[in-house]
Amino acid sequence: MVFGNAEFSESTTASAGIGCGRGISSATNAMAERVEVDGALGSFSLRTEIWKDLVFKATYTRAIRAGFNDPVETADTLEGKLSWTDEVVSLGLSSAVDSVDVAAVDATDYRDWRSSFEFSCLLATDLTVGYSSSYIVRAVKVPAAFDTAGLASELVNNYSTWINSVRCSLELMENLTAGAYADYVLRDSAADGLKYHRFNIGANLIYSFEY
Repeated sequence: MVFGNAEFSESTTASAGIGCGRGISSATNAMAERVEVDGALGSFSLRTEIWKDLVFKATYTRAIRAGFNDPVETADTLEGKLSWTDEVVSLGLSSAVDSVDVAAVDATDYRDWRSSFEFSCLLATDLTVGYSSSYIVRAVKVPAAFDTAGLASELVNNYSTWINSVRCSLELMENLTAGAYADYVLRDSAADGLKYHRFNIGANLIYSFEY
């Protein structure tokens, strides 16, 4: 990969990278044929500070990566994020589109659209609370006359997922932090087998040590 950076002004910068890559997967019991894909890879990002502490960043990436259900896929991702941060509060809004081509011939390509909101607040010197909400829509590209027999429902049906999360953390001492969270996930689809909702709660105690 070859990388470069540019500064257009005190508040606006850009970076870019370009190269090539290859993804290879040998034949397995689940996949009869060897999969191999290569091509150009790259990324471009533009960051600008619109106002004090208010930042917008746009990013495009093209990558060869491990797949959702297949070993190799090529993904083009376009994302925009608006964030505001001060000493107490942090806010973020983002939206992204992934267009994914799966290398295997017996697989379906798909597109994900994601929108997210994030909020965190320092309530006291050692206490932080946060909330995040993400809405994700998956559109599966099933070619005409494609044989879907034996494929999992997620690979041939469109669905949406709404994820909500509330979290808090308390620093008990220099290297010890306690935390708690509650997550609610709602999945909807025209396919009844993909519909569900789930509620999770939990707590953790984290000790960190640097050496």
